[in-house]
Amino acid sequence: MTAVQDPPTTTQGGAVRTLLRMRVREGCEAQFEEAWQAAAAQIAAEPGNVRQELLRDADDPRTFLIAGDWADRAAADAFGRSRARETLTAALRDLREDADRSTYEVRCGIAGGEQGSHVRVDISTRVGPGEEEAFERAYAVVTDRLRGTPGLIREELLREPGSDIYHIFAEWESDEDFRNWVDDPSHADQSGPLIRWLSVFFERKLYEIRFRPQEAGVRGVRAATTTPAPAGPVAESVPAPRPAPA
Repeated sequence: MTAVQDPPTTTQGGAVRTLLRMRVREGCEAQFEEAWQAAAAQIAAEPGNVRQELLRDADDPRTFLIAGDWADRAAADAFGRSRARETLTAALRDLREDADRSTYEVRCGIAGGEQGSHVRVDISTRVGPGEEEAFERAYAVVTDRLRGTPGLIREELLREPGSDIYHIFAEWESDEDFRNWVDDPSHADQSGPLIRWLSVFFERKLYEIRFRPQEAGVRGVRAATTTPAPAGPVAESVPAPRPAPA
C-alpha cells in the first residue's frame, strides 16, 4: 500500500534533489561508474546529503544521471562549493563529453513498502503561470489512484525553482512492472487529471539504477563496490501515455 508523503521539512526550505546528466565517452562507461563510486563515498560524508544514485539511460548506455537528495537547498548549494564537488568533477571530467545540472524542490511523493528499486521513470511537463496549484492538486488525485499499483515503489513530484517544468520521478521494481501499468486499460483513468498538461508537453525517460552507496540500505539494488557489475539489458522505448477517454 502506498501513501502520499509531504516533502521533508526538517530544515528551512525543505528537501531538494539535484540531477546531473552526463554523456560518457565511448568505451569509458565502466571506468565512469568506478570513478563515481569512489567520489560518492566522499560525498556521502557531506553535511545534508541524504542519498545518492547513479542511473543509466536504458535506451542509451552512454548517458548517465547522478541523482542526489539533500536536506535543503543550502546543503545542496554548499556541496556545489565543496572540495567533494571538486573531487567529483575532476574524477569524471576526462570520461565525459558534456554535462548539465538541475536542482529541484521535492514537492510531495508516495512511498511503497521496502521492495528493491530497479528502474526510475522521469516524466516531465510544463505548467503555465497560475496553474501550479491546480496541477499539484491533480497530481495528488493521481497519487491516490496509484495506491497499491503492483511494482510501484514510490513517486515524487519535483519542480525546478523559477521554472515552469515539473518532473514526476518514480521508482518501479522492474521495467516490466512499469510497462504492465502503461498497458493496463485503467492507466488512462488513473492519470486522467494530468492529461490537460501532459497532452500539451510530455517527455519520458527510463533509467536503470546502477548503484547506490551502501548506507542507502535498499534491498534489491546493488550497493556500490570496488568492482562494477556488467551492464543490465537495454530497455526498449517506452510508449507515450494514452489520452483520457472523452
